[in-house]
Amino acid sequence: MVGMLALAALLLVALPIVSILSTAILWRRLRDRLAGLEREVASLKGGFRAAPAEPAAHPPRPAAEVIPRPVTPAPAGTPPPISVSAMPPPAEEPRAQSKSVPPPRASAPIVGKPADSFSGKGNLEQVIGMRWMVWAGASIMVLGIGFFLKYAFEHGWIGPLARVILGLLAGLAMLGTGEAARRKAYRFLSQGLTGGGMGALYLSIYAASSFYHLIDAATAFLFMGLVTATGISLAVLQDALPIAVLSTLGGIITPVLLSTGEDRAEALFTYLCVLNLGVLGAAFYRRWRALDLVAYTGTLLLYSAWFSSYYSPQRMGVALVGLVAFFLLFILIPVVPVIRGRASAAPEAALLPLAVGLATYLYGYRILQDAHRNGFAGMLLLMAASHLLLARMVKRKVPGEHRLIGAQLALSMTFLTLAIPARLGLQAVTVAWAVEGPMLLWLGYRYAEPIARAGGCVVLGFAFWRVLFVHQPLHRELFTPVFNRALATDLIVAMAFGVAAWICSGRRASAWSRSLPSILALLGGLLGVFVASVEIGSYGNLSGAALQQRVSYQILTWVLLECLWAIAGLLFLLGGLLMTDLPARVAGIGLLGLASIAAALSRVSEMDAPGALILNRLFLGGVFVAASLWAGARIHGALQPLQKQGAVHVPTFLAAAALVEGWWVSTLESYRYFAFSGGRMELSGEGQWRAQLAVTVTWALFAVALLAGGFLRRQASLRYAAFALLGLSCVKVVLVDMSQARQIYRVISLLGLGLVMVGVSYVYSRIVRSKAGHAA
Repeated sequence: MVGMLALAALLLVALPIVSILSTAILWRRLRDRLAGLEREVASLKGGFRAAPAEPAAHPPRPAAEVIPRPVTPAPAGTPPPISVSAMPPPAEEPRAQSKSVPPPRASAPIVGKPADSFSGKGNLEQVIGMRWMVWAGASIMVLGIGFFLKYAFEHGWIGPLARVILGLLAGLAMLGTGEAARRKAYRFLSQGLTGGGMGALYLSIYAASSFYHLIDAATAFLFMGLVTATGISLAVLQDALPIAVLSTLGGIITPVLLSTGEDRAEALFTYLCVLNLGVLGAAFYRRWRALDLVAYTGTLLLYSAWFSSYYSPQRMGVALVGLVAFFLLFILIPVVPVIRGRASAAPEAALLPLAVGLATYLYGYRILQDAHRNGFAGMLLLMAASHLLLARMVKRKVPGEHRLIGAQLALSMTFLTLAIPARLGLQAVTVAWAVEGPMLLWLGYRYAEPIARAGGCVVLGFAFWRVLFVHQPLHRELFTPVFNRALATDLIVAMAFGVAAWICSGRRASAWSRSLPSILALLGGLLGVFVASVEIGSYGNLSGAALQQRVSYQILTWVLLECLWAIAGLLFLLGGLLMTDLPARVAGIGLLGLASIAAALSRVSEMDAPGALILNRLFLGGVFVAASLWAGARIHGALQPLQKQGAVHVPTFLAAAALVEGWWVSTLESYRYFAFSGGRMELSGEGQWRAQLAVTVTWALFAVALLAGGFLRRQASLRYAAFALLGLSCVKVVLVDMSQARQIYRVISLLGLGLVMVGVSYVYSRIVRSKAGHAA
């Protein structure tokens, strides 16, 4: 009841203003077009009157006979003489006309008569007095009739029959007066009175059937059909959109004004179907976008008010029948003018059905999804089949309308696609926005509508926001990884961004949309990485807590996240290089850096985790990250070998990061393994001495590997890195091993590092000697 009263107040305040402003704007456009046509006709008439009569044609004078003369050859280098007789005679001046046209007389100024500003075309006073006043007056009269009937009903002034008769007489009187005004060329007055009369007739018939029960539902259906047909016929015959709009507004506001707070869904939905059938009839002869929009907006408002106030599971059948009936009507109404050949396909022929389908989807989800998931999927299949049949109808009637045919097929595929997540029970609002966003972008490019493209981006932004702030956390209890509804919903949003990027690629209609494909693809990819990371983290935490194996599952979570970010970074980097997209390359390098930081921190935080040397999850995960960094360096160097002078050499940076990552992970692994003793890590004593020796040996071996790689690949940077690591090893032996390690471990460190450095010197000596021998 509260919802109906609020809607009634809203409509009472807004509808008269909307009707006045909308009709004023529409008629202002029509008047400007008519004035332009009148000016063109007047200019054509003036041009015909001012054109002078053509002078009489004079017979051409006979040309003088030219006698040929013998041509004497001129000496070389002398130009030939010019024959005077061969030149044409000068053109004779045309004779003056015998009758001269008198000049136009200058009109004498009228003295003493002030200029009347009211007579000017487009004058504001004239617009207000002739148009706005009649439209506002007609709307107020309809409201007055409705409130009078309601007031009389509440106070029992007159009987129900008398009330209905008074309403009918008032409506007929307004129709008769409007027709008389039309015959006397008072066009605007006629339209306002006719529209008001339609509304009064609607009020009276609805009251006679639903509240006073003077006539049954079938008779009321017939009478309302006649009133609707009369109003639409008058509007179509007079080509008067205001009559159609006012009639429709009066029909929409009728149930609100005469509402008694009871659930009369059957009568309400039947009444709205009759009203919208009249709008469908108008579509056969006129293409009135405003009428379609007003009819659907009013229908949706009334349906929403009834749904919020009276819907219950017991009324599910009535709610579904009304919802599907309105869907079928409003996907057909904007297409009928195109099929009839009255107009070419326009954006609203696809955009209005898309809005209608979205509203139908949302209400159908609220009605069916919880207990009748199969029924909801079946309803979506019915919607898809309706658009498919409409596409076939358009193709048969107007095969040249490729855009409209493609739009209907796309809408059919949209609802067919939505049927799958509906059957799986995914979140309806998020999935609907994820599907609607690319569809709006496609329609916006198809019909060259920037507003539709902007709307698609906004809708995708809403879906992105819901994934980040509404769906989190994805899981609150133990779940099946990967194959669950929450992850599927969020991945659909990520894929929607990819589809939108594909739609925008190659269709850069304006300057602002040149980078739109890159932005959409980047957001979709990052959203997919984020959702997958949340899924991995949730599974590790919940499963570890449920199985009481927190450490094991925490290590598994770290490794999976590192591998995910490393693979995603390589994919972003590769895509950015292939598509010459700088943001994608930056995102790829950032993800690789995030993976390397995670690998280093995970090994530090899990130093006390037992495991075999090398063959354990953390070490293998770190090696995978280092290999990914090295692969990124190779890929970048192969696809973009040339760098601008002074710019950062990305392949070198990635290769250095890979070496540092490998060195750090190897160091932590050797220290962890040799520091363990008796099932725990020893931070002092024998275990600490062994660990320090292992680190020194690891660094020496790593330096040898770098040196070998530098010689094999002929890269001095690797050899210099080996020298730096050997120097760092020397510093460690002197400062750490000699002060902390036992004597046997100190001896091993010194001897081992010394032998390695001597071996390096020997290798360099052999290389220098070999080069000297070749030179000799």
